[in-house]
Amino acid sequence: MRSQSTFTHLTALSALTLAALASGQSGEESSTLVYEWQRVVSSDGTVRESTPITDICDWLDAGEGTIDLDTLEDSRGRRYQLIADAGQPAEGADITYSVQLRQIEGSKLSTTQRREEWLSAHPQAGPEEYQALLRERRERAQGLPTVEKLSGELEQWLSQAAPGDIVKVTVRLVQTEPGLHLPRLTPSLFDQEPAFALEQFERRLLAIEARQNELEKVQAPVIAEMETYGGVLLNPHWIINGFDASVTWGALVALAANPAVEHIERFAPGVPDSNDLQDMREATQMVQLHDAGFKGETGSGLASYNDICIAIIDTNVDMTHPAWDDWAGGPSRLLSVWRSFGSFWLPVFSSATTTPSHGTKVAGVAVADLMQGQDPAITSTADREARTGFAPEASFVFIEESGAGAVSAIEKAAALLPDVINLSMSFGTSTTCNLSASSNEAVDAAMLEGIFFAKSGGNNGTTGSGCNVGNPGAASGAFTVNQLSRSAVPLKEATVPSGASRGGDSIGRGVIAIAAHTGPEADTAAKVGGTYGAFGASSGATPVVAGSAACLKEHFLTVFGSSIANEVGFLYATMLLEADGQLEDGSYANTLDPMDELYGAGRLRMRMFNSAGMDAPWRMRLFSRVIEDGELAADMPVNPDGSGINQPLSSDVDRLRVSCFWHEPNIENGSTWCADIGLSIEGSNGFIYYSGTDSDPRQHIYLGNAVQGHSWTIRLLGNDVPLSLDSNYRYLKDERKVYVAVYWEDGDRDDADGPSADID
Repeated sequence: MRSQSTFTHLTALSALTLAALASGQSGEESSTLVYEWQRVVSSDGTVRESTPITDICDWLDAGEGTIDLDTLEDSRGRRYQLIADAGQPAEGADITYSVQLRQIEGSKLSTTQRREEWLSAHPQAGPEEYQALLRERRERAQGLPTVEKLSGELEQWLSQAAPGDIVKVTVRLVQTEPGLHLPRLTPSLFDQEPAFALEQFERRLLAIEARQNELEKVQAPVIAEMETYGGVLLNPHWIINGFDASVTWGALVALAANPAVEHIERFAPGVPDSNDLQDMREATQMVQLHDAGFKGETGSGLASYNDICIAIIDTNVDMTHPAWDDWAGGPSRLLSVWRSFGSFWLPVFSSATTTPSHGTKVAGVAVADLMQGQDPAITSTADREARTGFAPEASFVFIEESGAGAVSAIEKAAALLPDVINLSMSFGTSTTCNLSASSNEAVDAAMLEGIFFAKSGGNNGTTGSGCNVGNPGAASGAFTVNQLSRSAVPLKEATVPSGASRGGDSIGRGVIAIAAHTGPEADTAAKVGGTYGAFGASSGATPVVAGSAACLKEHFLTVFGSSIANEVGFLYATMLLEADGQLEDGSYANTLDPMDELYGAGRLRMRMFNSAGMDAPWRMRLFSRVIEDGELAADMPVNPDGSGINQPLSSDVDRLRVSCFWHEPNIENGSTWCADIGLSIEGSNGFIYYSGTDSDPRQHIYLGNAVQGHSWTIRLLGNDVPLSLDSNYRYLKDERKVYVAVYWEDGDRDDADGPSADID
């Protein structure tokens, strides 16, 4: 009991006073271990050991100095880094979770050194060589993807089909020629230079025709062989090197055996499906967390709630809807509804419910639960699942925004200290990413209180180049959400529709944090009168993220404890990892790709950091540290052993993702002089991979199998960190607190106890 209470005490406060303990150097980590807590869990989930290895309570106030976990400094000015670590070295092996506090030595660089450090990986003489190096790094980062010859669906068809059965397929051939490079057309060409535009258009048509002729020669022998087995060509492609066909069992077997064929998948007709909340949970991979019991039922200690608590700021709510009940006939998880009466707020016992109720639908996506028979009119398991939201065991409070204004409503929500705030509304008429709106500061204040703030991007259209996210979506502390189409086939591959909003502000931020599936297309969202309806737009996507973040926080509570779970910066950085890297142009992020203006870090793809959620070998690490102006932090190893020596990643690892987040206080002061902090990762092979921009407080790096056989270290460079002008955050200090999240894993999806093949 002593060790558990010790850890609870250590993790419950954001500014805990601890005694500094020196316990020797730790190899390549070049830092002094002050505290470490460790939990060892068997692959079946059994906790084998959970104890502080270094029990810091024995040295509390022992004269060594005191440590503030918020500033990560002690009373003598010494600096510290907080680390969370989880990993499984092989399938079936134990999983080790740990939390460490390490004393660090900062490395300040001169202006010249900063320039040399930034250019050290670019020993070129001119811009042409520099661009060539960037392209080379992109290619290395992309690695060599593993492609399945047959999709799982077709393998299943083969195992069940009779020789005379027919199936439609899409066949992609091995790339043997240069990719598609067509002359570009810009929307303004026809207006400004019509002669040049017509010339470009003609050149593009000629390029397409030439490619068709080239690919016809490559595809002909494959098609001819297929036809000898009864296959029929349906449609040749020129964008990809492939074709659609109707094939028999024998023709499919022949195609699969042909070395010129790279991949075959079942042909997907363009028929939209009708999705419900269960479909959305599957598309966002939330089913994993729910199946593991992470539904929001564990209180975080941030406030006196028994569950994870979500505050929903919206118009009104059906207070008696059965979807809020804890079980059939049980207590409501709707804890309170607050209404503004001028200068003060009071709890009310009946909401000003109107039809339709936007707030009821938002709450339904976030927290509805019918799985325990709460609504006797909904009897089948499938129908109950279709109406159950993303954090179905979380509690929630509701703040009626009926003229009180954004700042007041956010203040009230923050005062209740929930774990998550959901705001599926925009305030004011400005749709230009207003950086100085007061509501932005209110969002930041809530975030600095440790609250995850999910904000809708708005529905202002994606055309044009200007940022049009509704207020306060441009706030530094807002985790702003764009919508994905709810009629895509398959739903998991949905894209941002034209009705969503565009990010990209004047200081180089993407603004949009992530894209998520919007509310259900079918009549499955809770609505007024205990009934159910459809829902959509970014208002419906935001509670998807809010509920997902709530369950991720519960997962963190379980594996890392409250110090990590309640440090909201870790949640922000990790939620950026819970994305697939989708970009607006249809490609996926690698290195040097900034946050996308439509997708942010990509489409939501939730993961768990345990044997069921990761493919062994895997590891996940979290770091928090303060970066000063001119400082280079290069002591964040990706794979240290027990002695702190950074080890190479195995040849099984083919995915490494890094993200970072910091609060940028000067955004809310209307200043364009914001921090430039560069995120990069350096390998023992001498290569350094950079994120796409230093000016965005959200950054990410995606690497493929280029990481195999090398050890890697995350680096943060304080290129230019001006004084904070926010009195609520490190006022007049040239520093920022940065949160880093990283994981690496095997992508084969072949573990018996690991994630399924469809988990990204």
